[in-house]
Amino acid sequence: YDYEGYEGYDDGAYDSTGMQQVGADGNKDYEVEILSKMFRDVQGLWVCSDCGKTSRVKNNIFEHIEALHVDSPGYACNICNRILKTKNTLRNHTILKHKN
Repeated sequence: YDYEGYEGYDDGAYDSTGMQQVGADGNKDYEVEILSKMFRDVQGLWVCSDCGKTSRVKNNIFEHIEALHVDSPGYACNICNRILKTKNTLRNHTILKHKN
């Protein structure tokens, strides 16, 4: 993904963890799209409907779909303005690059 030119972009949309989201609608449609691509099977496993990947943990499949099967609006780091594809990559970026 080429996010050049997005630096400094601020639409004012933030998720429940305080992470800024890129996208005018706060990404509700984006989350609905991800959720529509996952289901729970008869054994209680969460399944990605695009590729069949399974997990006991719902968030693992959510992050899998977000990373691989949908076009991400991106999440801006509120410290350096870098745009990252998923909430998880933003969280990891913040921990690794902005420890102090």
